[in-house]
Amino acid sequence: MKTYVFSPTNRAWEISYLTNGIDSNDRLFIYAMSSLKSGVFTNGIIDEGKLLGMPDDYLETTEHDFIALAKSLNLNLFSNMEGVTPAPNLNNSLCEFLTFTIPTATDIVIDNTANTIVMNVPLGTAVTALAATFSTTNSATVKIGSTAQVSGTTTNNFTSTVSYIVTAKDNTTTKTYVVTVTILSE
Repeated sequence: MKTYVFSPTNRAWEISYLTNGIDSNDRLFIYAMSSLKSGVFTNGIIDEGKLLGMPDDYLETTEHDFIALAKSLNLNLFSNMEGVTPAPNLNNSLCEFLTFTIPTATDIVIDNTANTIVMNVPLGTAVTALAATFSTTNSATVKIGSTAQVSGTTTNNFTSTVSYIVTAKDNTTTKTYVVTVTILSE
């Protein structure tokens, strides 16, 4: 048996799905759901679950579906099996850039799968001390190395690629984005 647990980053409540899935590629036949709120275990689903649009009892789904749901709702998703060390948070989208730009930048592409951000700036732009303006998912924090980044304030040298580390509010889940700024020739 495998259990999937959805929760906000502050773990104020949890919704668990008990399935018969043995590994992540199995189809998951959900046969029980339960909720934990303020330390009280409740059979069946509580209001938070209904608001999340969670599937009904006995619905067949996949781990991929659960991850997609967690991502769309910006929730932690954990999975564990009896006798197995619990897996880390399966939803790495808790630490993604939603927006990212530097002054005069155009053609900005944020790829949250490849963890890259590319953009162009006009010819003649000095890129040695630019402050990026960005937003992230769910109050994630951003650093370059050990230096905390403040949107619109912290300046960096973009003459070569710059690696930004985005850490989710759970202080465990991270993604490293490589930012490339190209100075246009005309």
